[in-house]
Amino acid sequence: MGKSDLVVADIGDSSGNHAIYLDGLDHSDRISEVISVNLDPVAVDKVRAKGGQAILSRAEELDLHNIEADLFLSFEMVEHLTDPVRFLRSL
Repeated sequence: MGKSDLVVADIGDSSGNHAIYLDGLDHSDRISEVISVNLDPVAVDKVRAKGGQAILSRAEELDLHNIEADLFLSFEMVEHLTDPVRFLRSL
């Protein structure tokens, strides 16, 4: 089975480990892309150093990057947003 068009956005990802984990799952062929999103340039560099795709962005501004994710990962992140309501409405 080939890859589908399932796009995952990992909001607040600081290491790229979730993408690596997803890639190792038996059903990883259904995920075409995992995009890590973080406001910290060091975190973005860390993800990219592991071969992951990452963008330097506020979670509230994903629409400015034309990211149309099918699934969002967010672990202990919402409380750090300056505008969590905007982010949640944009989902």
